[in-house]
Amino acid sequence: MTRHKKKPFIKLRSLYLWHRYAGISAAILVLLLAITGLFLNHTADLKMDRSFISSEWLLDWYEIESPQRTINYATANHNVTLIEDTLYLDKKAVRGHFEFLAGVIELQDIIVIAVDTQLLLMSADGELIERINDIDGRRVLIGAIGTVSKQIVIQTDDFLLTDLDFSTWQTASKKDILNIAWSYPTRLPNKLRRYLEHDYRSNILTLERIMLDLHSGRILGKNGIYLMDAAAIILILLALSGSFIWLQQVRKRREHKHKKPLLR
Repeated sequence: MTRHKKKPFIKLRSLYLWHRYAGISAAILVLLLAITGLFLNHTADLKMDRSFISSEWLLDWYEIESPQRTINYATANHNVTLIEDTLYLDKKAVRGHFEFLAGVIELQDIIVIAVDTQLLLMSADGELIERINDIDGRRVLIGAIGTVSKQIVIQTDDFLLTDLDFSTWQTASKKDILNIAWSYPTRLPNKLRRYLEHDYRSNILTLERIMLDLHSGRILGKNGIYLMDAAAIILILLALSGSFIWLQQVRKRREHKHKKPLLR
């Protein structure tokens, strides 16, 4: 009799212990889900989609590699670099996305960058003065830029000359063509290369992506997803076991309440 009565107690106690330790184990993941969920509900307010991660180990963890395509042109005082589709004047990124850098010249403290189908006029401190999209009344792909007789010359389907006002263009003569000082690619200094490559990588991974991956477990790859799946299953089991324990306790209280006292 005594042995038979203790069995339910032992089973209930084992379930209670499992419920306790499983809850403690899942608490960290539940806390992580709750915190990241709160942040994700306010992505726009916190501007997480525009906040970028610059941590080297996180960038390496996400396998965000250094850019493969880099071209650099230099003047006496400045470097203009195209890294993938991002253009830099020294260490400052120029707004926009670009495909082809044809060269750069510097005249009278104005830096003229030939990129794609436009000329960018920049100040020495990296401020954009003007974008010139129409070359001699049309849009053309610029293949090269240089100077001759203190004039700017660009190569399109022809050789066109202009002064710094860029208001009029004329075809270069054969003599001018022979004397053009073209802008040629140069080696990017190592220190500047390291800085620009890090800056480029630092504008890819957003805080929103980190929060999403933490929330889903994808930050740890497939194993992280399985871990979050396991946490979800544990929560379901905790809800079921907790409900069962509560019902058992309610049943016991009712049995105790209706139990008749023994008469001596």
